[in-house]
Amino acid sequence: MLIDQIRDELKDLFGVNPKIKDYITGIYVYLDKYIQFDQNRLIDIIKRYKKRIYIRYLNRLDPETAETTIKNILSRYQIDDMVFSDTFGEVYIKMKHLNVLEVSNRYTDQIVLSTGWYPIFERSPSIDSGFTKSMFRNKYERDVERVLKKVGSKIAERVDSISYITVTMLGGFQEVGRTSMLFETKNSKFLIDAGIHPAPPTPQDELPMFYMLNSLNDIDGIIVSHAHADHVAAIPYLYKMGYDGPIYMTPPTLELSVLIQLDYLNLAERSENRDFLYSMRDIRTMIDHTVLLDYGQTTDVSKDVKLTFYNAGHVLGSASVHLNVADKFVFLYSGDIKYGQTQLFDPAHDKYPIANTVIIESTYGNRVLPSRAQAEQDLISKVREVIQRGGKVLIPAFAIGRSQEILLTLFSNADPDWNIPVYIDGMIKEASSLHSQYIEYLNSNIMSMILENRSPFEWEYLKTTNGKTKEEILKEPSIIIATAGMMNGGPVLEYLKLLSDDKNSCLIFVGYQSPGTLGSRIQSGSRKVVLRDGDDYREYDLQMEVVTIDGFSGHSDMNQLLEWLRAIRNPPRKVYTMHGEQSVTVDFAKTIKQLLKINADAPMNMERRRLK
Repeated sequence: MLIDQIRDELKDLFGVNPKIKDYITGIYVYLDKYIQFDQNRLIDIIKRYKKRIYIRYLNRLDPETAETTIKNILSRYQIDDMVFSDTFGEVYIKMKHLNVLEVSNRYTDQIVLSTGWYPIFERSPSIDSGFTKSMFRNKYERDVERVLKKVGSKIAERVDSISYITVTMLGGFQEVGRTSMLFETKNSKFLIDAGIHPAPPTPQDELPMFYMLNSLNDIDGIIVSHAHADHVAAIPYLYKMGYDGPIYMTPPTLELSVLIQLDYLNLAERSENRDFLYSMRDIRTMIDHTVLLDYGQTTDVSKDVKLTFYNAGHVLGSASVHLNVADKFVFLYSGDIKYGQTQLFDPAHDKYPIANTVIIESTYGNRVLPSRAQAEQDLISKVREVIQRGGKVLIPAFAIGRSQEILLTLFSNADPDWNIPVYIDGMIKEASSLHSQYIEYLNSNIMSMILENRSPFEWEYLKTTNGKTKEEILKEPSIIIATAGMMNGGPVLEYLKLLSDDKNSCLIFVGYQSPGTLGSRIQSGSRKVVLRDGDDYREYDLQMEVVTIDGFSGHSDMNQLLEWLRAIRNPPRKVYTMHGEQSVTVDFAKTIKQLLKINADAPMNMERRRLK
């Protein structure tokens, strides 16, 4: 067996027979005490067997004594929290210091030698948030060993042959919303994404077509591309229905997903027509089963499948999903992708040597959007115009990604005379807090600004509601960025009611509005809207100006999507389009055929395609 071969090599390397645990994330080697060994030989073993190896120690101080020792070593820093994991021999340290990599490089060896515990440092967000404080404990106090051991035992050996590969379309094909698909080989089954439709035509269309799955017990894992409701809001429902396996995502995606799922529960609680698909208990179960993977970290997730996440440029932690089957076939799912520079992120990763089959989003697959520079200029110009005439600007925006892009645009375009308060409402503060924590996922410019204490998320004109009523906020000219982005709930509706008859104010759309949502109806020209008012409903006549500014989208337009496909060194044999309105996905597949000479089409939900 593979693990036995590795064990023999490690025994020879250390000169002792170490205790070994084979987890899905890598092999943990436990030595009785700290010893010197040939690091180059260890690196060679890791490369040859393509397995990460972590060295930990058994002669550890008790946690209470170790905590005191670590605080003494790090006395010059503010330690916000500390959690010890006896399973892994690791101590997780949350600290108020922006450059945690610098601290890690300087103090890791000293902490290991002094306590026996291996330190893993995590940055406290510069924006205080009760949510991020609770998530630190939720991430590191959970018992994830059972899941890691269970999966590790199933993939003790690798399979190097392929009988077949198929994909079943469960949601998000020829539509936007409830994204989900089932990826299968003879040895593996993986569910990729599990979202909820933002405006389902019928209640039955809210969830992906999970009834097509034979059994949740057959699934080897759930793979998550990014944290937006149409990709992650249905995941706790699967755990409620009995799924008990691992779920793979990047660290920011976990925290943002929980934020979205809590918001979903909040909306369900306030809606008289909405059932609870799951509870907080099911969200906690999802957290307990989460395996966190960074960009570029290739991991065996079954006997024949290796998973790697790559930057998708869409939102914080968003990933394209790269599945290598038996080292003979590569499946690539773009996820929601931005192949262009934005204020927050670098363009999506494009260094793929080969991809045999690609599933690509096509939200704007039939459009060429204005440049980001033009969009920013249009927004600032409209904001100044509205403020000068004494109005207020209301911007419905997704809490994750779009809100931060708008905040950065306002920040970077503010001149010395800027005196316009910018209020954020909804989940935007918590999402911005996570951006200030996971700065390695941002582009280098924004990361440098935060490291230099010039965070655009802590601008002097940026304000939270802080107990103010919406009436108080609207007494003066101001900019309000509020959720939800498609106006299908959230605080934006309360601001809309108060501003609806103000001809000087302006509603600015900066993101995609899914058909069926209130945002889509207003964007299309509807000026009579019915909104809940206390225990009843009332019709509002919108007299405020309504403007759409394209170009801020976290999705690529047609040209960017085509360029991303062209960048694959060995072109795919087959491309499937998804995540777009029906006509758009069909048209974009035709465009790929005509311009790239690649076989492409637009599957529908419930279809199953054989890839090999």
